[in-house]
Amino acid sequence: MKGFPVVFDISGKSVVVVGAGSVATRRIDPLIRGGAAVIVVAPMASEKIRHRAQRGDLQWEQRAFEKGDLDGATLALATTDDGEINQMVARRARERKIPVGVADDPSRGDFAIPARVEFDHLRLTVDTGGAGPAISAALRRHLEKTLSPGWQRGARLAREIRPLIASRKKGNITEFWRAFAAALPGACEGEAEAIATWIEDLATRHGVDLDGIDIASSL
Repeated sequence: MKGFPVVFDISGKSVVVVGAGSVATRRIDPLIRGGAAVIVVAPMASEKIRHRAQRGDLQWEQRAFEKGDLDGATLALATTDDGEINQMVARRARERKIPVGVADDPSRGDFAIPARVEFDHLRLTVDTGGAGPAISAALRRHLEKTLSPGWQRGARLAREIRPLIASRKKGNITEFWRAFAAALPGACEGEAEAIATWIEDLATRHGVDLDGIDIASSL
């Protein structure tokens, strides 16, 4: 499946998931973490989805899909094990110009959901261009086992201090961040004091003002 990879902001937006089996169950958690208002439509649901509904994390409509279920939706997922139902959902979504993902045949939808690896503030996605979910899953497991903690720590630090540094007028901020990224992951694998000293030296080298920014507390 050819396409252009993006991160879609779903915070506060309505996402309709048709189907509540194993595929839907895998999709639910990242949708909820992304801040979506999740509506699941299915006569039966997995134990996890039922539990999520009881907790109020999502809304479960315990019935078959109906035409009006996509009214007001920003995104739709067709995840049933019935290809005809999935295609009906896709047609209804396109009539409303709502992006739709089709689990059993991504080529019939508007987007495919790649395998994900999430570490704190660092999110990696794996797309094999149609080679199959088994390859994506194997690569995801490999990344989970081998990704250095320095990448995670570096991403968390950058997230904390980037807005503060961006407000400064002095220095070559672009080169500062390039040098920061080039030194990862090793530079962020030591003690907090050593990392803070490295950041301060980096800032001095590129003329970036760190006054008032507590690097150590961001680690």
